[in-house]
Amino acid sequence: MHTETVAGRGPVVAEPRASGGRGGGGGRGGGGVALLTLVTMAPWAAVGAALVFMVPRFEAIFSDFGVELPLIAVWVLNASRAIVGAGPGTLAAAGAGVALVALVVFGAWMASTERNRAPGQALLVVVALGGAVAVAGTVAALYAPLMAMIESLQKQGAA
Repeated sequence: MHTETVAGRGPVVAEPRASGGRGGGGGRGGGGVALLTLVTMAPWAAVGAALVFMVPRFEAIFSDFGVELPLIAVWVLNASRAIVGAGPGTLAAAGAGVALVALVVFGAWMASTERNRAPGQALLVVVALGGAVAVAGTVAALYAPLMAMIESLQKQGAA
């Protein structure tokens, strides 16, 4: 509850509104949290797509050139093999699990009061940062061996 000034009556205690304003479930906070939830899940979707579609192609290229892979590339290749080998049912279940977590966080956010939203915000930010690190790690895992291949080809061309 909060106070409002009503013309002719002065300050009056007002009940929270069911929709509009900045309270409970309705109002302006929903669009922002929906966007934050999407921004949080997008990097994880990108990593999943890279592990399923891109990394296996890079693995074939790396094996053709016989490049020694750094540890991070080995980790990413192993993760890709595990995910691709798990089959489409497991991939669908994992995607549904991620979506469920996002919906639970979104629902908890919308059901909370403005004051109690900080833990949900923190969780979404931490998950988003983790996704950004996962994207950067995946890119680094593919970039390093490619640079080693290019250097090796340049040395062979010069010799």
